[in-house]
Amino acid sequence: MKTVFLTFLVLITLPAFAQEGEILHDGLFWGIAGTNITKQNSPWGVDLSVQNRMYKNFSRLQTILGTVHLNYRRPNQPWGFAVGYIGGVFEPLGVLHIAQGRINRFGTLANGKIPFVARLSYDRLWANPIYETDVRTPVNHRWRLLGQITPPITKKISGFLAFEPFIIRRGLWFSETRGQAGFRFLMKNANLDVLYFNRWLKPINERDLTRFEHVFQVIYMHRIQFKSNKQTENSTN
Repeated sequence: MKTVFLTFLVLITLPAFAQEGEILHDGLFWGIAGTNITKQNSPWGVDLSVQNRMYKNFSRLQTILGTVHLNYRRPNQPWGFAVGYIGGVFEPLGVLHIAQGRINRFGTLANGKIPFVARLSYDRLWANPIYETDVRTPVNHRWRLLGQITPPITKKISGFLAFEPFIIRRGLWFSETRGQAGFRFLMKNANLDVLYFNRWLKPINERDLTRFEHVFQVIYMHRIQFKSNKQTENSTN
């Protein structure tokens, strides 16, 4: 597992040194805290979260975003889908809006030992400028294909490896891919992910410039599950 993790970490940084023209490196921090709310034996669930993003080598607040997703997945079934909205003030675009749809495939590898997730996502992004200095951007459309595995290391710690190419993107920026590597800490009714990932962004009107972002991400997700009505009735009898 250690060899796989280190190899993957090296591979996802190689594109930073394989680009032609000027390369602008930047360090970012993304912090996310949220909750997943479900009802026992119900296929429906809701994810709520808040995230902040620091950029310019962790020195400046870029945005605080609120997110909400409605999830559907029948118990013990591999397929599920979700629709959601992400919004907040995003420097230097103004008020950012993202409408999102996802199709998820859950399963395991290595005879059930390694959980995996495959996901196809569609995002529609647009922004409403606030100040005259805000960048005017057309509506962005993008498709993303995610592959993610979380191989267990100990009873309470798993590895986290993911690869997510951007299939199509139109608008101000063209983003090619993301690679993620890190650890998932398993807690009672919660997960804590500590990750590194990067992405390289190319402005459409500046072909010789590549913006390569090194992102350190911390995600805390709490789980809340309500008992079904039948179980509540039985417990009171």
